[in-house]
Amino acid sequence: MPSPADRNAAPAPTAGDATSATGRRILGVPLYVSPYVAANTLWAIDASRVWLVVRDDAAVEADRSVFFTSDRVAVKATMRAAFGFVHPQALVKVGVA
Repeated sequence: MPSPADRNAAPAPTAGDATSATGRRILGVPLYVSPYVAANTLWAIDASRVWLVVRDDAAVEADRSVFFTSDRVAVKATMRAAFGFVHPQALVKVGVA
């Protein structure tokens, strides 16, 4: 029988969280899956070392003629942005066997 201290212990880091039952985590860190990453490859990226860099300001256009018959307005916004990795050592590629 477990002691009272064992019953009150925090769950293991890989245990599920009822508030995010479908979320994937490794030792509490979110795990995101993408079809754009090669099979058996994992990227570990420190989000505090990644910047979103705006290359061109956003251009916003509105067109009332597109949805003329339903009294709506089409709005389009275009912006050029990229990710900047300010500390290359914070990017780690792991091959999974």
